[in-house]
Amino acid sequence: MGFINNLFSKRKIPGGYIAYFQLESFWEERFSKEEREYITDTFIPMEIGSTNPPKRILTEGSISYSSESAATFLSNLAGWFDNPKDRDISKKLVEKSLSLLEDSNNLVDLHYALSSAITIYYKERTDESIMKKVIDLCYKQIQIAKKAIPALRKELYLTKEEHLPTHKGYEQLAIILKKQKNFKEVIQICEKAKKEGWSGDWDKRITYANKKLSF
Repeated sequence: MGFINNLFSKRKIPGGYIAYFQLESFWEERFSKEEREYITDTFIPMEIGSTNPPKRILTEGSISYSSESAATFLSNLAGWFDNPKDRDISKKLVEKSLSLLEDSNNLVDLHYALSSAITIYYKERTDESIMKKVIDLCYKQIQIAKKAIPALRKELYLTKEEHLPTHKGYEQLAIILKKQKNFKEVIQICEKAKKEGWSGDWDKRITYANKKLSF
């Protein structure tokens, strides 16, 4: 019994952002000890809203407040590992982010999480199953686009006259459809994005697609 108690007492309980967002189980179950050490040492944000924060703020110290949700935090954290060497780490992070939003009405968080997922998964587009997943993610983000606009405008302090930022789902899907030579759908997607007010070279894409259809 003494040995077991000793064993558990030596097990370090994570603090920092992992504790703040109650991600301890995910952290322990989805990443190996080596991965946890690597992620913790890599994540060193410039501004973390804490006085004299520990260097390893991901798992050490105490966080009292964050304007981000757990889902947004994870999708942003995934960006730190968006490279070929760390692709498995970034995918685990965005998948967890999306799973946290499955039953959520927070369309802004879902919009950003889907953007991160599309960006990360598209890097492995040569895999047919991954490409299918990217297309599904694009359509999912497009599906919520119009409903998310009011909340996005509010968050970004945009007036009704100002264009929205770029939309990863619309943009990436337009590129994919162009490569597939599906020019009718390129036009449909671009016209929809333009009508909703998302920034992008929609007219240029539409003109190109129309020229291809006229041949």
